[in-house]
Amino acid sequence: MRKLLGDERISPAMLALMFGLAAVNWPLLPDELPIHWSSAVEPDSYAPRAFALLFLPVLAVVQMDATTFDAPWGAALLTTSLLVALLLVANSALLYFAPKLNRILYPEREARGEAVCRLLAVCIPVVALLAAALFMVRGYTVTGDAILVHRLGWSSAVPLDGLESATVSPGAIREASRTRGNGGFLSYTGSFRSRTLGAMQAFVTDHERTVVLRFSGRADGDRVVVMSPDDPDAFAALLSRVPLERRPLQ
Repeated sequence: MRKLLGDERISPAMLALMFGLAAVNWPLLPDELPIHWSSAVEPDSYAPRAFALLFLPVLAVVQMDATTFDAPWGAALLTTSLLVALLLVANSALLYFAPKLNRILYPEREARGEAVCRLLAVCIPVVALLAAALFMVRGYTVTGDAILVHRLGWSSAVPLDGLESATVSPGAIREASRTRGNGGFLSYTGSFRSRTLGAMQAFVTDHERTVVLRFSGRADGDRVVVMSPDDPDAFAALLSRVPLERRPLQ
């Protein structure tokens, strides 16, 4: 789990903005401010101005950090990623030097396709790296109604509707077979299947930290999702407090 103010790009900037707005508008605000609203969007709880404007921004940042988890790489992912990177480099080198080797071995033949080979030697590893990096998993944030899976420059959401359980289960996808997606280059993402869990969706970077989420009663059917936060126990405990109205009917 990230430490307080651990994300320098978000938390301190947000905290500074909150305090700045409070300082600028302080003389214009009433002595008491609403801090909670009813379902009819009407204030039902008030607090002194100093509490509302000084303490609540800090509480908001702490809460945000407390629900955000990193996605550390495990040894298997690191090894696989390095091997794939080496294979991409070797393949590019082979494509790049293939025309020259062909001229040496067969000098009587007319050289063809040299420009195409060099273009492929550059494009193939770049495209493969960009595709894998775009969908890599960088972390998770638990919100009130979803889990945000942070990617490279964007996030995808896993709605919490129908969440039945969140169980720490190391090695949950170690023996799973990939049916669609990425099987180990920068992340394990996409659709997988195993004998124990059946069909599942994975957002994993470390086999040893996996948490299995089971959903039922959803419009799209039952679902199994696997994630690997840096603190699996805290992640599962946080999800166990999902509001009851989002849980499936028993």
